[in-house]
Amino acid sequence: AYRSSIFNTSERGRYIVLEAGYRLKQKGQPMLEYADLKNFFAEAVHPPTLQRVREAVRKIRRSKAMLLVPGDEDCRSVGSFFKNPLVAPAEAARIHALAEQRVQGKTLPQYPAEGGMVKLPAAWLVEQSGFPKGYARGPVGISHRHALALVNRGGATARGIVALKDEVQQKVFDLWGVRLQTEPEFVGFSGE
Repeated sequence: AYRSSIFNTSERGRYIVLEAGYRLKQKGQPMLEYADLKNFFAEAVHPPTLQRVREAVRKIRRSKAMLLVPGDEDCRSVGSFFKNPLVAPAEAARIHALAEQRVQGKTLPQYPAEGGMVKLPAAWLVEQSGFPKGYARGPVGISHRHALALVNRGGATARGIVALKDEVQQKVFDLWGVRLQTEPEFVGFSGE
């Protein structure tokens, strides 16, 4: 399911993945399910090759500071820190109505998800809760290019990262009634 497997649910903490194998089709066609990829190739006359899709993914990821680039402080992160919440349609409608009251000129994006659920963009909720891209609290902050990436601007500690995570989660919950779940695994201490 969406960012879910036995490794982070029923068998969490039991395994460490050391290797992965992929089964690829010869002359397989690229899958363009990811919204950014769809947009990237929206004007394309012919379907892109796998190589072009790879290049596009790297370009998109680099634009969000999700590739290691020397000298780029925004790429000192663990990537997306919060999962996009999946909510029931009634809950999505409640949050949408709340957003219309609170946020002038911006609509809460919503996407259909598995099992009749609705996926809400965590980045939107984070930014509309007072944590814009570039937000900083000492050496800890939010990437200038990706609202879900908590970054180490130099000298940050795990405690500082967790404190910012806690602050973001609490504010999103207080304003929207949504509990953001974290993506990274916390090793050696509780992320809660």
